[in-house]
Amino acid sequence: MEEKKGFGKGLLIGIVGGALGMFIMAVAVIIISMNGLGKSIGDGTLFIEGAEGPNGGVMYELTETEDYVISKIGYIMSMIDSEFYFEYDKDKALDGIYYGVLDSLGDVYSTYYSKEEFDDLMETTQGVYYGIGVKVSQSYATGIITVAKVFEGAPAFEAGMLPGDILVAVNDEDISGMDLNLVVTMIKSEEEGSKVKITVLRDGKYVDMDVERRKVEYPAVEYEMLEDNIGYLQLVEFDTVSIKQFEAALKDLNSQGMKGIVFDLRDNPGGTLDSVVGILDMILPECTIIYTEDKDGKVGSKYVSDAETILNVPAVVLVNGNSASAAEVFAGDVQDMGVATLVGTTTFGKGIVQQVYPIGDGTAVKLTQSSYFTSAGRNIHGDGIEPDVYVELDEELLGKVIIEKGEDNQLQKALEVLGEKIKAAQ
Repeated sequence: MEEKKGFGKGLLIGIVGGALGMFIMAVAVIIISMNGLGKSIGDGTLFIEGAEGPNGGVMYELTETEDYVISKIGYIMSMIDSEFYFEYDKDKALDGIYYGVLDSLGDVYSTYYSKEEFDDLMETTQGVYYGIGVKVSQSYATGIITVAKVFEGAPAFEAGMLPGDILVAVNDEDISGMDLNLVVTMIKSEEEGSKVKITVLRDGKYVDMDVERRKVEYPAVEYEMLEDNIGYLQLVEFDTVSIKQFEAALKDLNSQGMKGIVFDLRDNPGGTLDSVVGILDMILPECTIIYTEDKDGKVGSKYVSDAETILNVPAVVLVNGNSASAAEVFAGDVQDMGVATLVGTTTFGKGIVQQVYPIGDGTAVKLTQSSYFTSAGRNIHGDGIEPDVYVELDEELLGKVIIEKGEDNQLQKALEVLGEKIKAAQ
């Protein structure tokens, strides 16, 4: 057996999915329209750059109903100013109106960011931030944030955090229903060694833990050669460096005489569109990789693969309920094109894309604005992708942070399926 190999990814800043401006296909992760700084043009119309419309923007005129709503809000605020007994924060009250409008959409991925929140989000895209070393996912239906993976040796690991823990509070602030990216900013810090108090729900009981923030290194791609010349390649996420690392890993395994390969996408929350497209282009035949559609069915971005491939052996892909977004594009495409057999459990089911529209006063709105489709035209939002071979992880392994390959029943099933494919190909 060859020594396990990996590529350094850099800094794990708390929770995957916190970085803005990069991840468009990760669980509860977003694109930022960096040039979309709204501006008033004097007649009450809002001009948002970076979208369709004159000069690349959208002109929006108030309807009669909306004009009435604004007048009504003004009347209510005037009444509060003159009649309300207690002191209050007017900015906070107005923000509450905007939160309410976005909350009424019933979409956990669409939200309003106050100036303070948006400033925090933008600041996390720059400089060095320290975190706790976990990955989480947020339920579309409930907004509940669950720990998907705890990295061995990370601060969260040392504090006793486990996969399956439900995040309840950060520094005693209730985070129920809160946007995932805002929770990320609460957990991260520029100050290495500082501590954050996290409350989780585990087996019906609340557990408090003080977790030290620090730099956490983790691999974007890990690989090794198992017995019988079976390659094993784990994609932790689809990062900006994953394409080169994936190519190098696959070529190295090929040079060692690999007869088949298991791609492990379990607990992979997604990542950049460019990354998953670049990786799939290496292993798919000529086909459509992914395309998006807006609410009117208009096709937006479309990506295709050429006929060249560096994958010439039978393959199996491991997935679970935390395999999301870009990971689901990977899984769906290889299944659609017959390139690999899927083993595991149904994937997360996020087939939509968000964009953030900054507004001229420093606030911003994040909206779901399109769906994406796999090679065969499947949109998996809300349903996920069903594996070809369904197998759940053994119950006694569910709460473990470290699972040895020999006891990993899902991996063992994948190896069994792969062995059958290798025999059939001979």
